[in-house]
Amino acid sequence: ELDYAFLANSLSTDAEPFLFDVVKSGNLTQDVQENLEKVLACRAADFQATYLPEDVTWLDLNLSGDKAKALYEQNKDLLAKWPLENIDPVNNYLGFKIGDTEIFCVFTGE
Repeated sequence: ELDYAFLANSLSTDAEPFLFDVVKSGNLTQDVQENLEKVLACRAADFQATYLPEDVTWLDLNLSGDKAKALYEQNKDLLAKWPLENIDPVNNYLGFKIGDTEIFCVFTGE
């Protein structure tokens, strides 16, 4: 069984090309396909929240991040299929529930 929380929160942006290739392969069951699409939507939301243009300096730039940003832009229709859900209103987190696991994607406030 895939650890979707690990895929969503523990891999670097180096994983984006591989994850998008797997999602686009057409070789997944419907459940795994949808769950991996949610993982990518989660990763994209976290990336966008973390790498705000006004906070990024040239020291923060790298090829992996640039590739991930381009992949998110190229696949925005796929990612838009999965709007984040308010899974923890007390601690202000958006994410997804996959099976019995809550996948935390973005902190929305203090």
